[in-house]
Amino acid sequence: MKRIAIIVPPVSSLVVAALLVAFAAPAQAAVGTAVDVVTDGAYAYVASQEYGVVVVDVRNAANPLAVGATEVGFVPTYLDGEGTIVVAAGGDAGMAVVDVSDPASPVWVSSVSEPAHEVTVAGGHAYISDATAGTPGYLRIVDVSEPSAPAVVAEVELGRLPREVAIVGDYAYVATSNKICVLDVSVPAAPSWVSSPPIGCARITAKPGFAYIPGGMVSGIAVVDTQNPTALAVVGEAESLCYLNRFVVQGNLVYAAGTSIYTSIPYLQIFDVTTPTAPVTTSYGTISGTGTAESVAVSGAYAYVADGPDGLKVMDVADPYHPVIVGRASASIFADVPMDHPFRLYIEAIYREGITGGCTQTPLNYCPTSTVTRGQMASFICKAAGQTWYDPGSATFGDVPRGTNGVWDGGGGGGYDVDGTFIFYGWIERLADPASWGGTAPTGGCTATTYCPANGVTRGQMSKFLCIAAGQTWYDPGSATFGDVSRGSNGTYDTPETDGTHVFYGYVERLADAASWGGTAVTGGCGGGNYCPTNPVTRGQMAIFLCRAFGIPY
Repeated sequence: MKRIAIIVPPVSSLVVAALLVAFAAPAQAAVGTAVDVVTDGAYAYVASQEYGVVVVDVRNAANPLAVGATEVGFVPTYLDGEGTIVVAAGGDAGMAVVDVSDPASPVWVSSVSEPAHEVTVAGGHAYISDATAGTPGYLRIVDVSEPSAPAVVAEVELGRLPREVAIVGDYAYVATSNKICVLDVSVPAAPSWVSSPPIGCARITAKPGFAYIPGGMVSGIAVVDTQNPTALAVVGEAESLCYLNRFVVQGNLVYAAGTSIYTSIPYLQIFDVTTPTAPVTTSYGTISGTGTAESVAVSGAYAYVADGPDGLKVMDVADPYHPVIVGRASASIFADVPMDHPFRLYIEAIYREGITGGCTQTPLNYCPTSTVTRGQMASFICKAAGQTWYDPGSATFGDVPRGTNGVWDGGGGGGYDVDGTFIFYGWIERLADPASWGGTAPTGGCTATTYCPANGVTRGQMSKFLCIAAGQTWYDPGSATFGDVSRGSNGTYDTPETDGTHVFYGYVERLADAASWGGTAVTGGCGGGNYCPTNPVTRGQMAIFLCRAFGIPY
């Protein structure tokens, strides 16, 4: 795994689809903002600004799937790997070792505190560039053969702040602004200087006999002959119309991720280096979207581009003159909830907790602006509260049938399974069972005999559902917090109500009371000093309500 590759009433179709997805869909990870990538051909390993190290199954190039992720204690900016480990660099925060032997459950197993700005892994050792300002710059060699106990075995002062490191055979080539430092690392614990030719560069990749660095003004590439490590020499150059970020070489082709000098459009640039003295630009592979083409890894006929806020792109590079995008792993979990969506963290949190499976599977959408129905709400709240499907043996509500067995078996149609059980039946029955909620059920239906599962839920109704399910009670702070949720004269709701207290006043006040929820109020209203109790609750808003009311980490 190297960057350097060497050889009832009718229920709407949306509601039904959303719940079918919830029953069937396994949780997946998100790629996040992808800033670096390496691959072993079966999986791509992504440095993500939001999620740490993310593992993406790329065995189906057309449908790359993020299957696992782990935090590493810092925001990784660079990574490399070998065998079943990935090493992430986090600048001044140091480096972390991740065990990826189980791709679906990567594990952060250890760390090294010394600064690590970039990293290359080879032969059981991590070669770390330490470019800490105010220091002479160091190459630090860390033995990672025992992933749980990495050990610094050598440190070389370079006299210049280093950037990328390339390892080929017994030699390390360290890029700095005014020279390439060549070190003999045949004995990693005892590296020795070989040469330091005055060839300045920020990036470097290599294969036996040659290294490849940025050309002038960081556009294009230069070919460096390394056959004699004591006398490196630039032997060829190829121009480019891109600012190139990171390189990888496979065979006689060099792949570089970058952006246009003129338009900032992201590209995959490919160079043919068959003739070292006359490298040729083969193509500018346009990477659609709003990405930034931060890095690239290559295996066989596919290139994997870490495309910043656009996640991971898979490109077919079998024809280096005509690379094409064939697949992508979204930066966010849901296609319709991008990284900058204001509710993304909450929505992804309830997805990870198994509370929602989204509203559609292909593509995986959440439908954040759709109204939450009373049926969906029952499922959301019960799952968030740790409750399970419940069959009391007979249906409580006439519009929520039990069917013959009270279990959701799938099949059927229109929101009912093969034996007539309503898709939300067990969740609604749980919500209506007082014994499950300490004696007070969150709902008694919309009438004495019906539940109205397809009706939308208002913000006022939601306040009561949430408070009771979370074990909270009616609360009167003495004056109304919101202009559209009146207190009346006594702050209680009487039957009949004669003093003007809003039917949901005490529950809305409870939601807005930060002290009742560990310091963070469930709601701050809808703006302008109001709560908007009659407005429908959207699926996006529901995610916030659930996370804050039930303490779901986001």
